[in-house]
Amino acid sequence: MPRALLLLLLCAPTAAAAQSMTVEDYDPRSTLVVPAHPVTRARFPFIDVHAHPDGLMPAESLDALVRDMDRLNMAVMVNLS
Repeated sequence: MPRALLLLLLCAPTAAAAQSMTVEDYDPRSTLVVPAHPVTRARFPFIDVHAHPDGLMPAESLDALVRDMDRLNMAVMVNLS
């Protein structure tokens, strides 16, 4: 039996199993190993062009939102609510 045919026969069940996998079953594991460099604040002020904050929030919540924006260095938030 030619090797290519044998390889095809051995891989066929795996391909069939992969086609029957659901989105809920898909859970890939990352094998990437690199140093982490978490960014907690933007270097330059930025604009969030797609946000949905609560339009009827009390003043205390609005103050907290502005503090969070300052912490991130977010200059402007476009409210799409």
